Amino acid sequence: MRRYVDHAAATPVLEDVIEAMAPWWRRAANASSAHAEGRAAQAALEAARADVAALVGAPSRGVLFTSGATEANALGVLGAPAGPAHGVDGDHPSLTAAVLGRGGVIWPRPRTGLLDIDGAGVLATTAAHHEDGSTLGLARPWPGWHHVDAAAAASRMDLTAIPGHAIALASSKLGGPQGMGALVVRGGVDAIQPQLKGGAQERGLRAGTVPVALAVGFGMAARLARLRREARVRHWQALDAKALAAAARCGGRAVGQGARAPGILTFVFAGRRGDLLVAALDLAGIAASSGAACTSGSQLPSALLRSLDDPEPAGALRLSWGENTTSADVDATFAALSEILQRG
Repeated sequence: MRRYVDHAAATPVLEDVIEAMAPWWRRAANASSAHAEGRAAQAALEAARADVAALVGAPSRGVLFTSGATEANALGVLGAPAGPAHGVDGDHPSLTAAVLGRGGVIWPRPRTGLLDIDGAGVLATTAAHHEDGSTLGLARPWPGWHHVDAAAAASRMDLTAIPGHAIALASSKLGGPQGMGALVVRGGVDAIQPQLKGGAQERGLRAGTVPVALAVGFGMAARLARLRREARVRHWQALDAKALAAAARCGGRAVGQGARAPGILTFVFAGRRGDLLVAALDLAGIAASSGAACTSGSQLPSALLRSLDDPEPAGALRLSWGENTTSADVDATFAALSEILQRG
């Protein structure tokens, strides 16, 4: 029996989501078509848009469907109003790439969890870090455009309470299908400039036929994330407490300090490489990771640990929970890890 504790990379598609998508796999469903089938597809698309908007607390017309959070980060930063760009060291590679693609500046990650910088233009931050769940607050309101990568936070935090003009989301982090995401712009999308040009889809701001089945699944996943968030958070907090105690018994320590979203933890173990721990756990039937899935297989230190100048930069082991993660999954993970560490 394998155990999956890598939900920050992608979480399995929920049964309710599969059922919602099922009818649309067999239907001709181009939402741009003028006939009855097209109008039905457009109606389904707009219903999904409303569910995604509700998760963030934004109007439906502020939702632009994308292929995922990477594209949403690019659209929200590169397509933002004019001005210099600012990012934070150690954030997701797609967010850093968008900031640098705009010729921006990457600031050191604050140890306090509070970003205190002066500036103007575009600020790109992360609601909850994809490696350790840490949250980042602002010392003062940002005077310009504020883009927030909320891919890892969407099922773990109340997104209606976070600041930001534009919010990037990924369906696959919510129990929805892969290949679907959104940029949610509060106050309307008039300020956004398209980065993918072609047809007039998504009000001319993101060309390409929107996959209706995936959008419907994303909408259902967003609805469930909103309705089940409090129950999920309580469950993940209990699993976090169990994991933190177990890691301490194994000689590990958790990375990060201050406030963080539940259900994402990164541990380091003195003298041990994270990628080798991941490989050994995989052989033991445990699916974990050493950081972002988009950099998996790399022997380079974790982006987060590098940004924090951690003394064990190559030792990251990330564990992350989903809705169906059990206490037994955590116990089995640390039983396997303890054996691996004892073998040396």
